[in-house]
Amino acid sequence: MFIVVTGPDGSGKTTVCNKLQFFLSEKLNERSITIASVWDQYEELFASQEHAQTYLKNLKGSSRSYFIFHAVQRSLELARERKKKIIIMDSYWYKYVVSEIALGSKKEILYQIANLFPIPDLTIYLDISAELALKRKKEISNYEQGIAKGKNSEEKFLNFQNSLRPVWKEIEGQFGPWFSISANQNCEKIIESMFSIYQKKVA
Repeated sequence: MFIVVTGPDGSGKTTVCNKLQFFLSEKLNERSITIASVWDQYEELFASQEHAQTYLKNLKGSSRSYFIFHAVQRSLELARERKKKIIIMDSYWYKYVVSEIALGSKKEILYQIANLFPIPDLTIYLDISAELALKRKKEISNYEQGIAKGKNSEEKFLNFQNSLRPVWKEIEGQFGPWFSISANQNCEKIIESMFSIYQKKVA
């Protein structure tokens, strides 16, 4: 089974993926679960995650978009090599295509490439306001604020993240529907809601 947990920056996707893996392991007595992330393969190419982020920052337009698609595909390949029954994917290509469209990459080309990727069995969208997401962020990456020039700032983050909301809706319209869960609650309640959705999906 292929499960995706996606949503805006700061919505808690990585934390939820880890909690969901543990929760499903306990509830289903199933240990054959793995988590996939776009960062899984950075050690093959970069000295550190910071090095990878610097490289991404220096890419322009299509080269950046194609590199991100490559990273998503490679993370899926690595997950499949683990031969687990359930793959939980952090963000998937959804989060990145949303940002790439806002950054000016050609939507039609991005959609054509996206259609080559497998459709998840279950997609959970963690809904959160940019303001609450900012409060949760310990640090802001250049990509999360729209690759703006100058120092990273809270204002740039808020402006860029708020500009993404209609793009998120468009992506779901094209590739959904998804199950939306408010990220404005504790992680345990989010996981309980996700498990309820999971049970209905596999019933």
